[in-house]
Amino acid sequence: MKKAICGIIIVAVLAGGNRAFAASTQVDALIRKLVDKGILTQQEAIELKSEIIEDEKLVQQETLKQTLPQWVQDMKLKGDLRVRYQQERRKTVNSRNRGRIRARLGLETKANDQVKVAVGIATGSGDPRSTNETLENSFEKSDIRLDYAYARYSPVTWASVQAGKLQDAFWVPKDLIFDSDITFDGTTLNLTKKLNDRLEGFFNTGFFLLDENATENYDPYMYFGQPGLKLNTSPKTALKLAGTYYNFDKIKGTAKLAHSSSTNTLTSSAYRYNYDSYGTDAEFTIDNPLSFDWIDQLAFLGEYIHNPYGGEHNEGFLLGVRIGAKKIAAPRQWQLSYNFRRLERNAVLDIFPDSDFYSGQTHVRGHEAALTYGLGKNVSLDMDYYRSQPIGGSGKDKSENLVQTDLNFKF
Repeated sequence: MKKAICGIIIVAVLAGGNRAFAASTQVDALIRKLVDKGILTQQEAIELKSEIIEDEKLVQQETLKQTLPQWVQDMKLKGDLRVRYQQERRKTVNSRNRGRIRARLGLETKANDQVKVAVGIATGSGDPRSTNETLENSFEKSDIRLDYAYARYSPVTWASVQAGKLQDAFWVPKDLIFDSDITFDGTTLNLTKKLNDRLEGFFNTGFFLLDENATENYDPYMYFGQPGLKLNTSPKTALKLAGTYYNFDKIKGTAKLAHSSSTNTLTSSAYRYNYDSYGTDAEFTIDNPLSFDWIDQLAFLGEYIHNPYGGEHNEGFLLGVRIGAKKIAAPRQWQLSYNFRRLERNAVLDIFPDSDFYSGQTHVRGHEAALTYGLGKNVSLDMDYYRSQPIGGSGKDKSENLVQTDLNFKF
């Protein structure tokens, strides 16, 4: 009660005159008088003065914030740093031990209540499937590239249109078809609507440019449509399911695209097949399985892709499981995952698949196992192991073992 009364008196003093002068002179004098009269103890006086200083800082910060434009007030910064040791062993190729880093920084803000703008930069050489920089060449400086840049217009809560270099275009549970570092050039429409307490529907569609052809009157492009749903099958379980149609135009008969892995079938250096394809993606999650507090979630996931125009080798699939924390953000949180995949030669364009899995090639199969452990708030240790090889023939002699050990720092 004593502190509350004194606080009211001091706030009144602060409101009546120069704030900085009052904080340094009037408040000190008043606190001393209250101590002399026995209203406050010395310890209470120290605590009260500390509280006043903290309150004063908050007031000053809020005052400064209010003088800034609204788009600056709405600005958010995020980023991460990854330090990696990578070991690659393949029987027919020299083994490699590599030090690598990745640094990313992103900014987003609101142009108005309906429009968000986001820009991100990252290390990398320009490869759309990698933001890694290898430590080499006598301490050579690393490159910084534009990672993403887009505007998102959301006229209602359940619909948005975005354009630019995009991060989130559609939903896939893993990286069988698309490496997670790819950012797409184009525009999308994303719809999400809660239909009832248990069921939510979504639909994603968009158009992406794959290349700009200066010598011809056409440019290869891709568009897609993805309807899907999320069903809460019980209070602890949920199923997310989507089907996707991918259409590629101006591909068959044209020269292979930049950053190709050179594993699609060609005729005289041109694509022999079209790559219009159909995909199915699914994820089934169980929260707190077996009622263990130390296991947040168990998940089963799968991907399937079929290219009816790709000749004999036109399919791919991935099956996986994940257990542990939903997201690693605190000490001692952990997540363990495993998947097996098989991706035939012409199931997808070989510019897309995960670059860590046999260098991003198609016509490969194998295993991936990963463990992530939280060392501290927003700090984690990640270990990833890939065992992969070409499909058929003498693939066993060309198998690859890839081990990645990462320290991740998020901010």
